[in-house]
Amino acid sequence: MLPVADYPTYPWNSLFRYFAFFHIVPSPLCLVLTIIGEDLLFSRMVSCEPFTPTQNRITLAEAQSQRPGFARALLQSSKRLQTLCSPRVDVGSLGTKISPIPGQLESSHQPVSSATAPTFSSMRSEQGRIESWRDYFEASLILEREWIEGKPTIKELRGHNEAVLCVKALPQSERIVSGDRLGCIIVWCAITGAFLKEFKHHMMGVSCFIVHDNLLISGSWDGTVIIWKQIPEKPFLKRLKIIDLGEQVMSMDLDDNMDLAIGAVSGIVKVISIKTFSSIETFRSPLPRLCSAVSLSQTKVEAAIGLNYYAWDRTSKAQVGFIGDAHFENISCMKVDVNKRLIFTGSQDSKVRIFSWESKPMLLQQYGGHRGGVRCMTLQDNMIITGSSDKTAMITFRDRNETRRLEKPGLDSLPRQEDTERTTEPVSLSHPTYINSVDSDASMLVTGADDGVATNAIFAEALRASILDLVHIIHVRLNGETRTE
Repeated sequence: MLPVADYPTYPWNSLFRYFAFFHIVPSPLCLVLTIIGEDLLFSRMVSCEPFTPTQNRITLAEAQSQRPGFARALLQSSKRLQTLCSPRVDVGSLGTKISPIPGQLESSHQPVSSATAPTFSSMRSEQGRIESWRDYFEASLILEREWIEGKPTIKELRGHNEAVLCVKALPQSERIVSGDRLGCIIVWCAITGAFLKEFKHHMMGVSCFIVHDNLLISGSWDGTVIIWKQIPEKPFLKRLKIIDLGEQVMSMDLDDNMDLAIGAVSGIVKVISIKTFSSIETFRSPLPRLCSAVSLSQTKVEAAIGLNYYAWDRTSKAQVGFIGDAHFENISCMKVDVNKRLIFTGSQDSKVRIFSWESKPMLLQQYGGHRGGVRCMTLQDNMIITGSSDKTAMITFRDRNETRRLEKPGLDSLPRQEDTERTTEPVSLSHPTYINSVDSDASMLVTGADDGVATNAIFAEALRASILDLVHIIHVRLNGETRTE
């Protein structure tokens, strides 16, 4: 989601009212100063001048780069629309084959000719590029609707001989990697689902992946961490460095300074510099339990160990956060959203809980829906995507309500319209066996399951139909046609 720069608030208005209430400053003077402050705010809003140089502004290119998979979704849909978007075919010709939307009123507009027919915006060109904010938001809304409808195109990635323990989408290379219980890593094409290359450098199961720019980091139960470089041609991955930790690697996270946090089976969290390949810090929990998830930021190291959540300060190494018995059963996965200051945890008790990211975290919200334990989790825009032992991957939409207009009888026995809100229902995708890992980008959801099959659920292919529907609606409204229900 795009960061929005809020209008600045002027604290002196409230301060002046405070002074007037306690007779610190004469009331008439406070009234004059308050009016001046409000006039200043109004004049700056009307002039649209920049308020401060530190506003969180973002360019169109940066917005697209923050949503991996967005460009691929447009490219896939545009390729399927090339035959319909060619110069020989216009939107006006499409209207003769499509029935208008129900309930459309007669219009005084003249039928649209080939010369005046609306054309696809720049985002639907052959290159699938976005050249304006309008294109960006239009495509975002269409793609969001496809996630809510929950009818993706499923591609099964078969090639593993044992359970797939982890999967990862590689946004810069349009590929997918998966690791299994035998230590094999397979590279797949994210668009076609084709098998590309297999690597066997780990002696035991591959437990986790981390992606940063053109680097891929894999952790394994054999106690090693391998750093790979992504390359555009075969063999697609080049091994750069092997780090031996001496105990099983269960989880990893990487910060912007290329410091890698590693959660071990004994509950120890080690921080290693990828630049110098040297150990920086070590953090220990009071209880030697499995560290199922770890998160690393500039100031904190956070870990889910057993039933508890721990946070340590990186400078003083003191414990600065703790949640005892965060769930009724062990925490199996955790994500930290530093920008929104939220902690997401999933547990074997089938619940997902959201805590505040503070020194004394508080429970803010809880989500259910699974009939089995939550085994893995990822965050995508306003969605929480979880995989469970009940053989389903669930997409939960946070803070999203839909407004519907319903006809209700009024006091005068005449129907009246009333707006009601309802929460968007979660979407469940069934699998044959337990789901061990999930990952996603803006247009696809990748899962790894116990039967050795990785699944790629592509929402970009459905974007084509939504774009056509949008064009048909525009054409029908301009033509002013009607249809009997």
